[in-house]
Amino acid sequence: MGYTITAPIRNVQLRDRLFSFMLANYEEPKGLFGQEGNYSWFGKTGRPGNEKALSYDHGACRLGFDYSSGAPERAYLFSVTRWMSIIAGKRKVFEGCAVALPYYVYDGCEEHAVLVRGMARKPKNWDWSTTDELGWEVPYECDPKTFRGAAWTEFEGNAQFAKEQIAKGRECARIVKAALRRLDKAWRGQL
Repeated sequence: MGYTITAPIRNVQLRDRLFSFMLANYEEPKGLFGQEGNYSWFGKTGRPGNEKALSYDHGACRLGFDYSSGAPERAYLFSVTRWMSIIAGKRKVFEGCAVALPYYVYDGCEEHAVLVRGMARKPKNWDWSTTDELGWEVPYECDPKTFRGAAWTEFEGNAQFAKEQIAKGRECARIVKAALRRLDKAWRGQL
């Protein structure tokens, strides 16, 4: 595939419940963005070769995605994974922060804190982003570099291109935020 991103879930029962929920309610990026190819899929950690087992993360009790895509699909997958971390994820204290935070795991080994706006003060020297309560990075949609996944030099001296990419980033934000709101409402409706 390419990469794996997962949310460590608090316990097996909650993981299984969220897994079933996601199978029924998660909308693939192709349906959101109209892309020809779908270069990602949802799964859970387990033994390699098992149905829905993820490629690069075999940690216990995790849900997430294998993917090899760029933005906007990547923005969506990361946001959904952060959302799963917020609603059902394990918490841990990260250096420089006195509060236990939800987190996600990149490729089975890199742990990244999910700092929800208002949850704790962002420590100085952290390069991790702040998210809203649904896992959307704040203010992601205003940065064409993160939307496009391209070198910033592509935008220098080309105001029209930069303007178009910012507009695409804002459209991506609108689509992803709507999908996150729909997932969150469905999840909370079944509690």
